[in-house]
Amino acid sequence: MLDSELNMGFLYGFTRLNPQRLSTINLLGKEAEAEKALESIHKDMNVIENMAYHRLCLFYKGELALEEITGEDFSNIMNDAAAYGVGNWYLYNGQRDVAKQVFEQILENKTWASFGHIAAEADFVREFSELEPSLSDS
Repeated sequence: MLDSELNMGFLYGFTRLNPQRLSTINLLGKEAEAEKALESIHKDMNVIENMAYHRLCLFYKGELALEEITGEDFSNIMNDAAAYGVGNWYLYNGQRDVAKQVFEQILENKTWASFGHIAAEADFVREFSELEPSLSDS
């Protein structure tokens, strides 16, 4: 298989298998399905875009430590989508307080139109409904 074919296959598969889909599968209690979905994701893949998603998948798979995604002080997060993936991981692993903090950090950003911001806002309202999300000014 040519390297370009491998990249195309990966990118096609990656659009169908993203970290947020894995989070949803896990939240539904289908851990075995999530593990199976991650089987084809490897560190040595030649990823030319969506590196944050690739790294999140490796983290979900257990091949990267959380600190390799976030940094010690959560400063290494590349974008809201990656931050949302980490927050969602905390949520489906029962660490609701930490998930809430991550979602709050995302909602403090002015990137209200980003996928990660929208997803964090939806999860924040759904999971922490007694509190109002801090919506960004437009």
